[in-house]
Amino acid sequence: MTSEMDQQDDTYLVGYGDAAQAWISHRTAESHAAFFTPHLKSGMTLLDCGCGPGGITVGLAAKVAPGAVTAIDIESAQLAKATQRAADEGLTNITFEEANLFDLPYDDNSFDAIYMSAVLSNLQRPHDAMAEVYRVLKPGGVAGFNEFDSGGDIYYPMLPGIQRSTELYFKLREHVGDDPRGGRRLKALLHQAGFQCDLMQAIYEIIEPAHYAHAASVQFEQDLGPTLIDLGLTTEKEIQHMSADWAKFAKHPDAFVGAAWVQALGRKS
Repeated sequence: MTSEMDQQDDTYLVGYGDAAQAWISHRTAESHAAFFTPHLKSGMTLLDCGCGPGGITVGLAAKVAPGAVTAIDIESAQLAKATQRAADEGLTNITFEEANLFDLPYDDNSFDAIYMSAVLSNLQRPHDAMAEVYRVLKPGGVAGFNEFDSGGDIYYPMLPGIQRSTELYFKLREHVGDDPRGGRRLKALLHQAGFQCDLMQAIYEIIEPAHYAHAASVQFEQDLGPTLIDLGLTTEKEIQHMSADWAKFAKHPDAFVGAAWVQALGRKS
């Protein structure tokens, strides 16, 4: 186990601003955990690691009801949103808790199933987090991992400002110790922790171009831009040029966005 501060040292690069929330608020168990839900049964105990605003959590909870779901996050505001969403949907089998993924406050072999989405690639030491997941999963239990792999993302047309946005995003990810291509490492992380890997697949999430372009532009202007400028990686003028190309992209009749995800299932033997 590690100290309580360790997870706090990992910079959640995308932050919790409006643009970041736009990325994740639409995610559901149907859209981002379909590979995992067939393995869930009524009465199971389930841990959702990094639940965010709860869109996926509520779908998982419905699958295992009346089984108990524990949903954790390190951001209290996210937990508040998730709690409200569960209440709005009338779900009473979820407990939301603020917890450190590197030092989970649960006994060994506590859960029948564990789910995690878009978390590991935001961590400097994903292997340590995976080891904790393995520890608290029951023998014979199943763990599902849905992880982004930005190295596989598709944009068309690739305007110069979009190409530059992608380059800067990768540089900033790598600067803070994240792995923007982390999805492809899932199988290796599973094996390192002791899991048997039952599934490894890649899919594309097709995103409405105008929505994606708006969120990307806002994120660079408000969330990522100031840090990039402080690091000497870009300028305010270049960010304006990138925003202009995202605006062109949003209106382009042929625009297409495909976001790459890698999904894996691990079994604890």
